[in-house]
Amino acid sequence: MTGKELLEEKILIDKINADLQTNNIDFVVYHGCECNILKNGLLDIEDKYLKELDYVIVGIHSNFDLDNKSQTERIIRALENPLVNILAHPTGRLINKRDEYNIDFDKILALSTKNNKILEINASPFRLDLDRHNIAKAISHNITMIINTDSHNIEQLDFMKYGVAEARQGGATKNSILNTRPVIVF
Repeated sequence: MTGKELLEEKILIDKINADLQTNNIDFVVYHGCECNILKNGLLDIEDKYLKELDYVIVGIHSNFDLDNKSQTERIIRALENPLVNILAHPTGRLINKRDEYNIDFDKILALSTKNNKILEINASPFRLDLDRHNIAKAISHNITMIINTDSHNIEQLDFMKYGVAEARQGGATKNSILNTRPVIVF
């Protein structure tokens, strides 16, 4: 979507939320988007549009083969944007199709901790990104994670079970979550 299309969508969502409130329905529709992280670390949607959203997810969808320093700096630059909340599929792996990006994951974790960024656990069985090892690292850094099904149709909502299983195998137990910061399931 373009920034202008996001603003048009916001008008519709604001109307839906107003109708819900008028009818005393305790439900809120949040408005957000997933932006592409460009090769230089900037986002493909301007901040003037992003600031109107409730949340902003960023992810890499091209230029997967950058060297370690460039790829790491690219992600860090995106995460330094104060409008960004969540890093999607943080390591970029596609199981049996594409390896993880060449990044300094520890630097990404340190910046996420410092800037209070959320990391996605992508529950698609084609990704499972973050994997259990990186989930354990994120927990040790006290980073909030969100489990996302990456659904492209209603049947894929069932992928949530894979994300929950991966989080548990990474050490995200009820007690460890309560003693750190919660894993948000969405």
